[in-house]
Amino acid sequence: MAPLLLKHLVNSFTRQLSYLSRYTANHASCPTMMYRCMAMVQPRILPSAFRMYRSTDVPLLGQCQHPCLQQSAGMKTKTALKRRCQDCFFVCRRGRLFVFCKTNPRHKQRQG
Repeated sequence: MAPLLLKHLVNSFTRQLSYLSRYTANHASCPTMMYRCMAMVQPRILPSAFRMYRSTDVPLLGQCQHPCLQQSAGMKTKTALKRRCQDCFFVCRRGRLFVFCKTNPRHKQRQG
């Protein structure tokens, strides 16, 4: 897994450098772009990308890289709305009926 990740990192880095050299005549911004690219990589992940993966290391894809972003279920658009559990409730907003559920967000529905 580590060699594959290293290959993708090198490919994306060289692709960014080729775009940079194509669209800018000033080569002084090249080190700045390299610094920004490397600064975006978290310091905990960068060393583990260059050594073999051990079972004691934290897997790269195992944790959410953006803890502030919480996934939420989208609305299902239906013509006939139903209460799918006892906690589902109807709300009328913007001239439409909505079903919301506090216990299971997958029950959210919108009148279509």
